[in-house]
Amino acid sequence: MNIRTRLAILTALSMLLTVGLVSADWEQAMSDYKAGRFGESAAAFQALVDDSPNYDFGYYMLGQSFVKLKKNSDAESNFQKAIELNGEKFEYHYGLATAYFNRKQYAKTVSALKSAESLASAPNLQLLLYKLRGFSNSGMKHWSEAIDDLEKARAIKSSPAVLDRLGSAYYELGHIDKALPVLQSAVSANPSSPALMLRLTNALIDTAAETRDESGKISTYGKALDAAKRYKALKPDDADSHNLVGRSALGNKQYAVAENAFKEVLSRKKDHCYAMVNLGKVYTAQKSWKEAESILRDAATCAPRLPVIYETLGFALQKQKRLDEAITTYEKAMAIHPSSGTQSLIDTCKKNIAIEQENKGMDAAEREAAEAKRIADEEFAEAERKRKEWEKKREQN
Repeated sequence: MNIRTRLAILTALSMLLTVGLVSADWEQAMSDYKAGRFGESAAAFQALVDDSPNYDFGYYMLGQSFVKLKKNSDAESNFQKAIELNGEKFEYHYGLATAYFNRKQYAKTVSALKSAESLASAPNLQLLLYKLRGFSNSGMKHWSEAIDDLEKARAIKSSPAVLDRLGSAYYELGHIDKALPVLQSAVSANPSSPALMLRLTNALIDTAAETRDESGKISTYGKALDAAKRYKALKPDDADSHNLVGRSALGNKQYAVAENAFKEVLSRKKDHCYAMVNLGKVYTAQKSWKEAESILRDAATCAPRLPVIYETLGFALQKQKRLDEAITTYEKAMAIHPSSGTQSLIDTCKKNIAIEQENKGMDAAEREAAEAKRIADEEFAEAERKRKEWEKKREQN
């Protein structure tokens, strides 16, 4: 029995004792509710409030029964009736907020809880309020407000769900340094949650990407790789789990691991454009220029507007000394997203082409000079032969 159910039961019993009404019908309704027979309990509580229309807790329990039946619209009207009859009960406002939350009406949830905040005097009630309001603000992507409430909830009693939402809120605001320890705590508390492991892996990859120190970058990618492998163990047939292993291994310079991971991705999802790009990066790191060129051409067909494809493909062509093709490819990247780095590579290619042409010109001049020397040498040798022949004839005469 969860805390909400216990709260509902205790509230109902306390109210009954207050008014001195513990009837057989009520006992049966409560028995049905506690046993999980929510259809029966809803019918019983409906009959009770029909007979006693001023019993606010009857409407409250009817609302709770409808929540359990996932009939949140019906629950809302009954919680509202309970609040009209007695607005001083935190549980009634919280019940209404829960019904709104279940329908993803997060703004209404926050509004309902605002009315209940002054009534949440005990820590257990404050915990309920901060959690639900934090989750609602998270649902609306109001990350700062979510962090405020979820930190308060964590201070009262931490839980994997609170840590997950809190870590995600920090992550969305770009506070990766704060998100990481929270997500690590969440994973420690619930290591079998794929969603938590996924968020932790992504946070580690992002942290590594932002790390300037090379040794720190490689080390953090190593931690990401460990997390990615744990995620893959939880989702072994998911292409994205293999992709995360590949991305982490690439950053950790474990190129064989990365290559195998990206090939696994493409065996499961042939049109995974980013896996093609990253496999091209692996081949580039391994100086396998032909293989890099091949997969990156596939990537260009898959995602023709992704500049990194043309940047990496251009580099593979440049390393094969196909400089004109490299320039054309780099220029495609520049047309999509101009970059000083890419422009520098274009300039380098043009400079190398000019040097090659100069060298070719020098080679041609050297060949011409060598040919002229050969002819001159032959002519001189012929002239010497004729001179010696003439000298010999003159001596004979």
